[in-house]
Amino acid sequence: MVLSHSINYSRLSGYFRSDSLAAAAQGMEKFIENKGHMRLLCGAELTTEDLTAIKNAEDLKNIVNKNFLGDYENLEDQLIKDHVLLLGWMIANDFLEIKIGINTNGKDYYPDGMLHSKRGILYDIEDNCILFTGSVNETLAGWSKNIEDLRVDKSWQGNFPIKMVNDFENLWEGKNKELLVFDIPDESMEVLIRDAPKNDDELKRLVKRIKEIKEEDSRELFSHQQEAIKKWFDNGKQGILEMATGTGKTFTALKALEEVIKKENVLTVISCPFTHLVFQWEEEIKSLKLGNIHNFHGTNPNWRKEFHKLKFLINRNINLREPDIILTTHDTFSLDDFQNLINKCNTKKLLIVDEVHHVGAEGYSSGLLECYNYKLGLSATPSRYMDYEGTQRLLNYFGGIIYQFRISEALLKINPKTGKSFLTPYDYYPVRVYEKEDKYEKLKEILRNLNHKHHLIIFCSSRQVSRVLEILGEEGFHNKHRFTYHESTSPIEEFEGLSQRQIILKDFDEGVCQVLVAIKCLNEGVDVPSADQVIIMSSSSNPAEYIQRRGRVLRRFKGKEKAFIYDLCLIPRNFANNDSAKKEIRRLIEFTNTATSNSRKHCIDLFKEWGIL
Repeated sequence: MVLSHSINYSRLSGYFRSDSLAAAAQGMEKFIENKGHMRLLCGAELTTEDLTAIKNAEDLKNIVNKNFLGDYENLEDQLIKDHVLLLGWMIANDFLEIKIGINTNGKDYYPDGMLHSKRGILYDIEDNCILFTGSVNETLAGWSKNIEDLRVDKSWQGNFPIKMVNDFENLWEGKNKELLVFDIPDESMEVLIRDAPKNDDELKRLVKRIKEIKEEDSRELFSHQQEAIKKWFDNGKQGILEMATGTGKTFTALKALEEVIKKENVLTVISCPFTHLVFQWEEEIKSLKLGNIHNFHGTNPNWRKEFHKLKFLINRNINLREPDIILTTHDTFSLDDFQNLINKCNTKKLLIVDEVHHVGAEGYSSGLLECYNYKLGLSATPSRYMDYEGTQRLLNYFGGIIYQFRISEALLKINPKTGKSFLTPYDYYPVRVYEKEDKYEKLKEILRNLNHKHHLIIFCSSRQVSRVLEILGEEGFHNKHRFTYHESTSPIEEFEGLSQRQIILKDFDEGVCQVLVAIKCLNEGVDVPSADQVIIMSSSSNPAEYIQRRGRVLRRFKGKEKAFIYDLCLIPRNFANNDSAKKEIRRLIEFTNTATSNSRKHCIDLFKEWGIL
């Protein structure tokens, strides 16, 4: 709050390392908007080995530089990294100066002494000053978790300690004989600038990501999520949660995991159907700081070697680590090599399976090992279509469906934080297509009558993708992108480590990309909360597929009050004995039943006209 009204900020920080810089950058977004200027004077930790190696001031600078770079390159926490990148942008744009201060008696360097004062001085545009001093350690934990003392003085009140302000100026200018002060080493500064946002768009994305991560960290469980977790624990930490898309299955599962690892040591395996879902789980785990993540799946060619190393550490009871969490795919978790290694890890194990209906198939069910002590399955559609044996296999292994929060309930139940339903209400527009009629002409009609020309997803078959993209161009949708298996999930260094798919989805959420033309890889688990219009060009008769597709547009998003679903249904004039048409009609009824009341009335009148009712 104070930073948002400040234009000058001077800060003493105990450590020149990543988490200390991140702590100094807390709340900096508004300060940047004010074009404020900051000065940061950091201390530095020096080990006995460091001090032994120091012969002169140049050696000292080299060691400080080396220590910082080593710390920075090994940085994994995304929130800390993003705050450091924010400071890098400030350096690059002359909004920030950093200096290092090392205690000295003029000849030697004290092995156990450092600049350890915590002080901040802030000025507003009217030259009012706030000074804070205290015991708070310059880390995120120090500021957010520890019990610390903090004193605040204001220049417009009596007994303002102006001497403490002047002391900072003396330290900054190197006038204190007990402190050697020098500029941040060139190499450290170059690395900070190298990785910082390069333009206003990148800066906006960074600030948005910081805000999103902070919001995630502050999330609390809703009553339906608390009930789901309680049911799971009451069932001996076994069971399947049947929860509608967008109602927080992932967060619920991770909060359940958090409760487990507070009380006992477990090795957790989380399996997902696709690698892009693995990366989403990884971000969630990092935001909650749950443990040490291991990516053991096909995109990591060294996963077998790394798994062997992890097994070695576990079996020798080396407990100086955070809880270990293995992220994998259904393809990998069902391999013999994976099964053999997990069986040989001598510890309790927890298995969490996302989109659990997939692993009821024979090819994947071999991964459902008895060595897992605790089991949690997640799906909006846990029953397998036309596969009774596969469904029973899942129910028997996981201990049944122990909790349900279906779409009909999520569309009615009110989120106490927003005062709105958990999912976005939707209008449903079925479009009948007769045999030999051209679906592409129907698509053109829909495109010309949409409510707006952005945040649209079109689901189609792989053979339809190219023609649909052509039609979009013809109809004035020039910012469009396919979302298929061809778009890479591998991190791209020049785009902040984001994958091609992540970049596409970010552009879509931000309105840069108007339309996603998608096939099956967008069906499940991918977060596109801004999407509020969907056109279903092609769909299988499998309820799991079309229910998941409906779920893509029902997630809540800022400014999104209603979603719109356009469904091209192939229903011939004579459909009485047509099994394919009957399956299409089943989808029509499913979607109509949970649509808005006005939309339901419209659909019922339409179905009477078609002869369905």
